[in-house]
Amino acid sequence: MASQQDTPITTARQVRLLAVGLIFVLALATACSRQSGGLSLTLPTGATHDLPFNRGSEEGGISPTQALASSSLPVGTAIVVRLTSPLSSAESRAGDTFEAVLDEPILFQGQVLVQRGAQVRGRVAAAKSSAPPNHAGYLRLTLSSIINNRDTLQVHTSSIFAKGSSRKLSRVSTTKDEVTASDDSRLLRANDVSSAPEPGTPDDGDAKFSTAQRLIFRLLRPLPTER
Repeated sequence: MASQQDTPITTARQVRLLAVGLIFVLALATACSRQSGGLSLTLPTGATHDLPFNRGSEEGGISPTQALASSSLPVGTAIVVRLTSPLSSAESRAGDTFEAVLDEPILFQGQVLVQRGAQVRGRVAAAKSSAPPNHAGYLRLTLSSIINNRDTLQVHTSSIFAKGSSRKLSRVSTTKDEVTASDDSRLLRANDVSSAPEPGTPDDGDAKFSTAQRLIFRLLRPLPTER
């Protein structure tokens, strides 16, 4: 008889424990839902348009990320200069420096980066005076820097090579007023860029660059535009 009386008591106790556990679980679930609501990462409508990497292309077809990446003058950009003093293989030596001025402005994305007339500095990469009777002199020039306002832009450009003429070598018939720099990977070209002597002057076989010539160099490395 005692065991039959204990059964209802045990059952009632289990029900109470179950109820307490259920209340605890409900309270815990409510607290978690409140915390998750406080840390919601849901973005408001249209917020994604404020993120720069989600923007579409701007006018002109250039995306913001592309504009950030294109902050350098590309390889191949032309730098057109004129010497401030003539150069000759008779007086020049490898390692000598020379002065020039920019003959055309340098543009970047349609804007003038360096004004025409800016000071340019160059270096004689190779030079050899003529040796009679049939050894012509040669001269090779490259640019080293451009003075843009108060900033000095270090540049790495292609070079220009000129070779003089002699009686046993081909000659150019007229003086060229524009000389284009050859790529460093190409062989040196003599007659294509050599300068003929002025009319009435003897041909001494040395290579010469005059102040009247427009010398066109090209960048071999990108040039950063932001400093």
